[in-house]
Amino acid sequence: NPEFGSPDSAFIEAEKYGIEIGRLPTVLRDDVETVWIHRGTQPFGGGNNNILIHIGQALNYINDGILEETLVHEAAHTSLDANHAASSGWLTAQTIDGEFISTYAQDYPDREDIAESFLPYLAIRYRSDRIDQSTFEIITQTIPNRIQYFDDQLFKKIKSFLPHCFFNDVVKSNLDLWYSCGTQIKMVSLLSLNFVGFTRSARSSVG
Repeated sequence: NPEFGSPDSAFIEAEKYGIEIGRLPTVLRDDVETVWIHRGTQPFGGGNNNILIHIGQALNYINDGILEETLVHEAAHTSLDANHAASSGWLTAQTIDGEFISTYAQDYPDREDIAESFLPYLAIRYRSDRIDQSTFEIITQTIPNRIQYFDDQLFKKIKSFLPHCFFNDVVKSNLDLWYSCGTQIKMVSLLSLNFVGFTRSARSSVG
């Protein structure tokens, strides 16, 4: 990318984010064929066999401790949406649950529900020791059939490494519970998670 001035400078960025993407569960990397890395603070994106990264925005995510969680969201678009978002099993799970894990998922159920739900799924399956019991119950009671759907795809047998910083300790406050994309988990208050809280001023079709 000529934005970085030289191949050596571009390689530094490619290596940095390649390592982070390589730490994602295999199921989230299955359909990732390309990664576009640009300067700027525009939103990340996922879809079309690609992950889009803007390094200025990445620094914001790193400072907030949510880079990995952001990549989970975008990679879910890339590797899960095509096979699952419109599947009869997923749509049935949506209907039976009758709730959404976030307002963003509720507002865009066809486009965002998979990506919004998969991060909390990873939290309860692989980092339940990093979230408190109340948060665990919120997730499992709000989207139980979606969780079962993910389990039925054998996602519960994911063996890849997840960084220790995923799902940081819960910080109690008077805020609603926030995670991924700055959206609210429904029906919950008095909690805020460190692993969430980034907002986007604009959304793209792959956001």
